[in-house]
Amino acid sequence: MSYPSIISQPGSAGRNLVPILEALKPLLSFQDLDSSPQLPIFPLYTTHIESSHNTEESGPSTSSFNLDTINKTRSSLRNHDLSRTSGTKQDEERKKRKLLEIASGEHIPFLAKIWGQVEWYGSVRDIVELRKLESYLAHHGDIPNLLPIRILDISSEHHWEGLRDDLQGEMFEGVLIINLIHCLPPESPENIFRQLSPFTQPRLLGPFGWIAIYGPWLTDNGLFRSENDEKFDRTHLKSQHPSLGLRSIASIDNLARKWGFGPSERREMPSGNTWVVWRAEC
Repeated sequence: MSYPSIISQPGSAGRNLVPILEALKPLLSFQDLDSSPQLPIFPLYTTHIESSHNTEESGPSTSSFNLDTINKTRSSLRNHDLSRTSGTKQDEERKKRKLLEIASGEHIPFLAKIWGQVEWYGSVRDIVELRKLESYLAHHGDIPNLLPIRILDISSEHHWEGLRDDLQGEMFEGVLIINLIHCLPPESPENIFRQLSPFTQPRLLGPFGWIAIYGPWLTDNGLFRSENDEKFDRTHLKSQHPSLGLRSIASIDNLARKWGFGPSERREMPSGNTWVVWRAEC
């Protein structure tokens, strides 16, 4: 079966942005922040691009990200790497850094603005989601290091081949996936790890590259962590299709090991979510 648009709770993008920024910080080991002292203020818009059921037109929303907190995070990110030297050679290396986000949403313009020298490759499942995201991004102005959003259906071999062709032998440093795994049928997560595996040539993910996945999970024993998780699974996921639903990190660990990734690194996040990182072993 195909998989639906990302299903998440309304407002979750705004609540989750700052924790995701903090979790990304150790993965992006030196910071490529632009010279502006503060993150530009971007309003949220009412097009809820994470759900296929919301048909509102784009327009200013009353909700917003906690911009003070974001700017403090930005300052922390900049100070995180003051001990590192900079120079022409290092600057050239920085410009080559590439990150892929699978199933992009409201976070990506903020991530691209904060890590301004990293090339961000956003992707969506189909043309409908592409139009929604492009409409949303139109309100954010020009972001030079955010490449045009591409269509990447993770079940499509043709789409993955097109991505390899476009990279022309270059590779991603890491891959970011936010609130997607629970929207996938059981066979789909393995295809992500297969396509990004060091065993699959030509490689998309560079040596010792990482895959970071954020979202709600079952316990390793396959149990719900809370009543809210159980309700979300039943009401919003399995109502779409019985094969959808929360997964355990342990079940994804097994797939990751099969395709050349090491054990997961876990970080508990607000609202019962978990940030999980798998790194290629070569």
